[in-house]
Amino acid sequence: MGRPKGSKDKKRRATRRITTGKEEKAIIEDYNAGLLTNKQICEKYSISTGAMHNIRDRHNIPSKLTTPLLGKAIEHKDLKGKCGIYAITNKCSSGGETRKAYIGSSVNIYSRVVHHLCQLRKGTHYNKSLQESWSEDDYCLFVIEECTEEDLLDREKLIMEKINPGALHNTWNGVDPPEEKYMSGIRKKIMKNVVVRDNGCWESTKNLHKSGYCRLSYRTEDMNGRKDKRKWMLAHRFMYYDATGDWAQLVRHMCDNRGCCNPDHLEAGSHRQNRLDQYIESDKEFEKIWIELDGDVVKITERLGYKPNCRSSPGASSCVYTKEKKLGLLDRFPEIFKHRRRVWLLARSNIGDGKI
Repeated sequence: MGRPKGSKDKKRRATRRITTGKEEKAIIEDYNAGLLTNKQICEKYSISTGAMHNIRDRHNIPSKLTTPLLGKAIEHKDLKGKCGIYAITNKCSSGGETRKAYIGSSVNIYSRVVHHLCQLRKGTHYNKSLQESWSEDDYCLFVIEECTEEDLLDREKLIMEKINPGALHNTWNGVDPPEEKYMSGIRKKIMKNVVVRDNGCWESTKNLHKSGYCRLSYRTEDMNGRKDKRKWMLAHRFMYYDATGDWAQLVRHMCDNRGCCNPDHLEAGSHRQNRLDQYIESDKEFEKIWIELDGDVVKITERLGYKPNCRSSPGASSCVYTKEKKLGLLDRFPEIFKHRRRVWLLARSNIGDGKI
């Protein structure tokens, strides 16, 4: 505090501002972007590290240092059987600079990390920032917190909020629900472009993202009532919140229609449940194609874009045989199986007779 010993004046003095509001805004943007180190930012704007700390303190901006939150690194084999929040980082550099982290959550951390490492080694990971910084000899694994499957997404979001965006490879850390004063306008914007289908789906006809979901934005206001930031959200997630009051981190479509925003067709869930839904949807699509093509493995391989790799059936993929066995299609559709068997026997006899 800098007070003489025995002084009764314990009130903390306000920090002296040595930068303008415009300069502070630029400093914060550079800091959050994570493109410059703290030392480079201080040199760029000719400020001390203490002044940089005061700016972060005034604007409640978390530190880039992730080490206190991550804890102790763990071996990959020790991740088995753990459910919770994990992190993948580069090894801590000298000088206490930023230790960039990728934060994720899974009911099976070991299996999820195996998938990450496999993609990183191939150079095909979807997170470009993590892929660019990847080195086989320069990474650490952490279990930040263990929790139940139901709490995974909420705990992941809370943990990511404690870390400065400049210290994360993640580009998304969750969206907060809109304030009450914006609810009516967002609801009208969504319902204006909704068509009710025969199956009960409220299907959006505008603002459809390439992923198939309806994505829209709204403008917030600053303290003076002027238009401020633009925020984005998914229509189905808002409609579920509007109907139930639960701002779920993930909302599932029980009707398998991504453009639907009918609250009766929506349900809160986890990434694992969502992945299982995708598998079910994929299985339905495979069954439909399998029936349409009379179980012809070569044609199915071509239609689905699989790589032909079956030695006993040239031009076919072993994935087709695996999938039809898993779904029990040969037992459920014996007439298709008999037809395919006749075609195969005929082709084999023609080869034996030298006709082919």
